[in-house]
Amino acid sequence: MKESRSSNFELLRIILILFVIALHYNSPYRHGAFSYIESAPFINQFFLFSVEALALCAVNTFLCISGYFLSKRESVNVRKVVYLFTVLIAYKVISYIIGAVTSGSFSLADFLYCFNLVNYYAWLYCAIYMLSPFLNLVFKYASDKSLKIFMAILLVFFSILPTITDYCIPAFAHTKISISAISIYGNGNGYTLVNFILLYYVGGFIAHKKINLKWLPSALGLIFCTAVICAMMFIEPILAISYCNIFVVLQAALLFLLFKNLNFKSRFINFIAKSVWGIFIIHSTLITLFIKEYPLAPSISGSISSLLTHFSICIAGTFLCALVWDKLCSLAIRPIQHLLDKVPVLNKEISLKK
Repeated sequence: MKESRSSNFELLRIILILFVIALHYNSPYRHGAFSYIESAPFINQFFLFSVEALALCAVNTFLCISGYFLSKRESVNVRKVVYLFTVLIAYKVISYIIGAVTSGSFSLADFLYCFNLVNYYAWLYCAIYMLSPFLNLVFKYASDKSLKIFMAILLVFFSILPTITDYCIPAFAHTKISISAISIYGNGNGYTLVNFILLYYVGGFIAHKKINLKWLPSALGLIFCTAVICAMMFIEPILAISYCNIFVVLQAALLFLLFKNLNFKSRFINFIAKSVWGIFIIHSTLITLFIKEYPLAPSISGSISSLLTHFSICIAGTFLCALVWDKLCSLAIRPIQHLLDKVPVLNKEISLKK
């Protein structure tokens, strides 16, 4: 995080991490709200689908932000990658040690498992970051017309086509076809390096073409895309939840453009936004604990007010606990970060300059 960034983008990053927490609140894979949604009243279903539809663009928007700021750079530093994985490992180790002390049990195998580097977003983002100087050659050498053609090709093959093959045909024709320009195994619901590159270029395109869209068209476009995604979810929710869905891609671009219109500075917002990566790492564990502590099923099948209360407590509680956790842990690992700063090989610059 750089203090030189305007606080509008830092505020956007804070909102995006709240979106991510909301997505995991819903996630059926974590016994979230979607595990009980079939028994919910329509108004509760509508609320949860609306939240999912709005929050679905979180990861894509993060990539738009990266593309916007990195697309004019000719060099990157390996230290950024080292930092991300240092925080990832350190927070796992600290969490395990605290858990082992409080429970009075310790397992060497479980402790060593804390050093695994499993985190899909970290790996894909780091790949984008390291490749960014080379990806930026497109912006440097492509003509205006060529750049527009390039973006159109990316959108057609990696967003519009997946939307048709992964959602439209299965949902309305009740059949599935295996057509994909991404892999033989399909489009991976957008959890792919291809989709990350696509959104990187969307952010970079906005930066290089100096695209501006006033707040009203941006807001209306965002509302329209969210409404379409919500409608898609009522038809076939599992198929609609895809990061390469064209409406999710457009949603990310419009949300970014909406916040691009803002221009203000806030030390408080910048201070909070510094913790976004740490919150991302720990939030999944915390939201699971909140859902376990405050069972979901009664709220899902109850009144909308009970669902709103449960939702607010879990999202706000997870965010605040994760924020405090990150601030404390960042102090604990600061000596390690200072030590790593002095290791030349871990601070190597990758540059296109001769």
